[in-house]
Amino acid sequence: MAIAQAAPTGEPLPNDLVTYKEGVELFRDCPYPISESTLKRLVRAALKEQAAQGGDTGRHHVRTYRFPGSKPTLVSYTDLMELHRDWAAGQEPST
Repeated sequence: MAIAQAAPTGEPLPNDLVTYKEGVELFRDCPYPISESTLKRLVRAALKEQAAQGGDTGRHHVRTYRFPGSKPTLVSYTDLMELHRDWAAGQEPST
């Protein structure tokens, strides 16, 4: 599972937070639908790349959020769109 973190002090929360399931639903009708497991894998890879480069540097700036009393991990839809764009660039459109 992706690394969960609290919002850094002074940095506002993104206003487009979604769960992985919601993200999958938002991509469902596009020419490149994506599974929840693939979306999670892309987020994990982006977080791993960020950590290897010492923070919020790297190709994708991705953060995940989990709030007290809330089970699902939340991710910015904007971050997911960027990951999906790069992933879809190497895929064939579904028919």
